[in-house]
Amino acid sequence: MSRFSEVMSNVILRDPKHVYGRIYIVSAYAGVTDLLLEHKKSRQPGVYSSFATQGPYADTLQAAKRHFFELNAQLKSDGLDVAAADAFIAERVDGVLDYLNSIADLLGSGYVSRTELLSAARELLASIGESHSAFNSAKILEARGYTASCIDLSGWGDPKARTIDERITLALADVGKTKAITFVTGYCKGTEGIMR
Repeated sequence: MSRFSEVMSNVILRDPKHVYGRIYIVSAYAGVTDLLLEHKKSRQPGVYSSFATQGPYADTLQAAKRHFFELNAQLKSDGLDVAAADAFIAERVDGVLDYLNSIADLLGSGYVSRTELLSAARELLASIGESHSAFNSAKILEARGYTASCIDLSGWGDPKARTIDERITLALADVGKTKAITFVTGYCKGTEGIMR
């Protein structure tokens, strides 16, 4: 997703007669998952690694939020409403920080399974980058006059437990009924845990 402008020109808008009725599954921008979890190659700790080792995870998450803002600013020339994108990702990151603080309190109590809670923390963090990317993609196409939508399969704000298949089926049920360019997160919240 780091070269969105090229993807938009050469893939999404390549054929003006066939723009609508397509679903694009998006990933996070380059390097974002490394910041949120840990760097796959260098093993440099990300937010999750910092959280799991009781390090300064809040500071690490705030640094990741600043990186999200920088990415948003870079997409202004593509038509992104930077203020809306910043508000979206700030709300998401701040919400995840609240969850992490609660998980840290539970871990400190000693009454719950460390493995399950760390898995939940990893799932939360993994979802942020793709939600950001899907939101931005839809907003950029809307700014260019197209009807676009973002389907966030991260389950943010949905307290109901669903399997991955159930969440996908429910979220995509009405996609074919609308004339839109649809961006869907590659990450999907499910009871089986996609990161597992």
